[in-house]
Amino acid sequence: MTFQKHPNLKQLTAELNSNKLESIYLFLGEEEGEKEKIISKIIDMKIKNEDEKNYSTRRFHMESGEFQDAAEFALSASMFSESKVCVMLNIDSLKPKSDDKKLLSEIIDCLPDSNTVIMTCSENKVPPVVDNKFIKKIKIIQFWKLFDNDISSYIINSARKKDIKIDITSVNHLVNLTGRDIKKIDEAIEILIDSGEKTITPVIINEYIHDTKDVSIFEFIDSLFRKDRNSFSQLMKVLDNGTHELALLKLIMKQAELIEKYNYLTKTGINSEAAIGQLGIIPRNTKNFLECAKQFPSDSIKNIFPLIHQADRQIKSSSYSNNFSSNPIFELTSNILLRSIN
Repeated sequence: MTFQKHPNLKQLTAELNSNKLESIYLFLGEEEGEKEKIISKIIDMKIKNEDEKNYSTRRFHMESGEFQDAAEFALSASMFSESKVCVMLNIDSLKPKSDDKKLLSEIIDCLPDSNTVIMTCSENKVPPVVDNKFIKKIKIIQFWKLFDNDISSYIINSARKKDIKIDITSVNHLVNLTGRDIKKIDEAIEILIDSGEKTITPVIINEYIHDTKDVSIFEFIDSLFRKDRNSFSQLMKVLDNGTHELALLKLIMKQAELIEKYNYLTKTGINSEAAIGQLGIIPRNTKNFLECAKQFPSDSIKNIFPLIHQADRQIKSSSYSNNFSSNPIFELTSNILLRSIN
């Protein structure tokens, strides 16, 4: 089979910066973090009004059986805005020898002029569910995994935008810890920004970032707010890997605040999907977040904040022993779980 070369991220970015938009996109490759950023950029370009985005953009997971819903959304005109954006994730999970191929062909062939469809595929080639006769109607973009020098430049530029200094030794250390995963790198940079440090060194990175190639700090946060008793074992691994307690506490606070805001928004009559959009929860985290929010209604989440402030005081005073059960984050985890379960 002859390898076909498709435009890459850099070429697509140049087109978007020139305000050139296509009706149908297919994003190929493993670099999911960059795909998400481009999807957000296209949505912002296509739909300017923030309120309209809540009902004129939707994301559907093909692997979860949402293809029919995606088709209905893509093929219908919006009653409330001029444009709609339909994001169809993981179309390589659709079956080419079924009605899936016929329905996808209908979407491509009959898409209203006002609408935009963005399809994603983790493979580096066009999946067989896409009929060859419709290829010319699709803007296909190849998202290659970034090289080390690209990732290094990305980290340095991200830090510079926040007036943070980071040398190449620290950059390389951060890359090794995150496994060259852009999503994890973004999460790590956010933690370092929240730390308040203005000059990042390998020592500081070790204080705040653990080896995210193994147990993720964010997996612990999700586990905690899902009221999963495995939170204790995950916390032990995270702390053993050298994650700083304040870094953990900041993320626990952030998650609690997001849940509190979500509860407020839905109580005011905003539907769940619109509330998720306003909070900026990325699609891959939506399911976990909703599970967490379900566990903590308004009268429950408010009780978490005094516990967080108590842990903050303990950490900053260093008035605890090296015993795991005496660690303020362990006590906070225990209080959250016990008060929630009992």
